[in-house]
Amino acid sequence: MRKTPIPAPSPVPLAALCAALCAMVAGCARIADPKPPEVRVPAAVGDLAARQAGGEVILTLSPPGKGAAEVRALEVFRLTEDAPEGAPPDGAPAPLDEGEFLERAERIRSIPAARFPEYLRGDSLVLRDEAPAEALSPPSSKRLRYAAVFVDGRRRAAGLGNQVVVRPLPVPDAPQGLAATVAEDGIVLEWRPPAEGAARVAGYNVYRAEGGGAPAPTPRNAAPLAAAQYRDGDFQFGKTYRYSVSTLAGDRAATVESAPSEEVAVTARDVFPPAPPEEFAAVVERGGVTFLWAPSPSPDVAGYRIFRKRRGGGEREPLQPGLLAGLSFKLADAAADAGGWDYEIEAVDGHGNPSAAVAARE
Repeated sequence: MRKTPIPAPSPVPLAALCAALCAMVAGCARIADPKPPEVRVPAAVGDLAARQAGGEVILTLSPPGKGAAEVRALEVFRLTEDAPEGAPPDGAPAPLDEGEFLERAERIRSIPAARFPEYLRGDSLVLRDEAPAEALSPPSSKRLRYAAVFVDGRRRAAGLGNQVVVRPLPVPDAPQGLAATVAEDGIVLEWRPPAEGAARVAGYNVYRAEGGGAPAPTPRNAAPLAAAQYRDGDFQFGKTYRYSVSTLAGDRAATVESAPSEEVAVTARDVFPPAPPEEFAAVVERGGVTFLWAPSPSPDVAGYRIFRKRRGGGEREPLQPGLLAGLSFKLADAAADAGGWDYEIEAVDGHGNPSAAVAARE
């Protein structure tokens, strides 16, 4: 690796050094020639990576480690070059000579070390570079070559490190008309595909944020969606979610993602009644009535409520102010065994939604 030459320090006079050492030992051994101090410069960047996201290129690299030589800045370079005819989008061309690269490239970013925390995402420094229009406008045979270097206070470095190449693809338009509907078993999203253009649609990605937080960096779907719809079954009633959808374009070799669509916010409210209980029976006995029933098959039932009303008219009234948790209930009422009453039961879920009423059979 290349280092910028630095002037060697003035050597210590050999006679003075020998005299000092001879004063400490009985004899005076031969002293080796003095060596200049080791020059430490920032290590070369070895893990620079790049990917296209919309009209930008996302660059990632590791920050200087602890104990590394002093780093004062990060310099990032970009070279826009012609790709050979027939070169695949994900091809990895051989690196250029450093001198040739620096002669043709432009410096696109110079970041002081004091600002590194602004770019730190987890364990990596993350930078965004807007791709040149000439590389995005179809048909384009341009590709972008990047390299980065850490420099010290005297602008010395160990070299450019690895070079990465991105072949930008035309960016597709985002989907339109995103709408969300809450169903009992999921939140259903639907949208309109973008108009046909230079970018061939290869699928869609769905992103979700909760409340006022930022969207998750990974899509909800494990693989690109072929249809313009998605059901999100991993949700909770009572929570608010925000969704956006992006278009993927390209092929198996390489894809590019559009900007996100306009967000749609939806609060998942449970307005879905549970299924009613089954086999509801009222057994009239001396001094009261015993009620028996089979449970509702719905998983979110919080309890049951029994009503009665006089035969031939009258208002329906609950037997108890609260919910019944079990599958039986005995009403102690001296007048109940005289007959003349109709009974109904409902299942009630955790959000207060009642099921259809089921009449008792005696």
